Amino acid sequence: MEQAGYTELASAYNRVFLDEQPYAVEKISSMFPDIVNWMDEHEEIIQKFYLDVLKTHFFRNI
Repeated sequence: MEQAGYTELASAYNRVFLDEQPYAVEKISSMFPDIVNWMDEHEEIIQKFYLDVLKTHFFRNI
């Protein structure tokens, strides 16, 4: 994500999923409200990321 210019999105992803401690399902579930809140507050960057992925990988031949 960082290499594609989505540093803020990469940072959020890294905080949740790439921590050195293994996450149990319970820990991720307890973090879910925080993840949802972050997503609600950053809809524009998430939509831009999804659109970029679609254009790059699915619609390049159209």
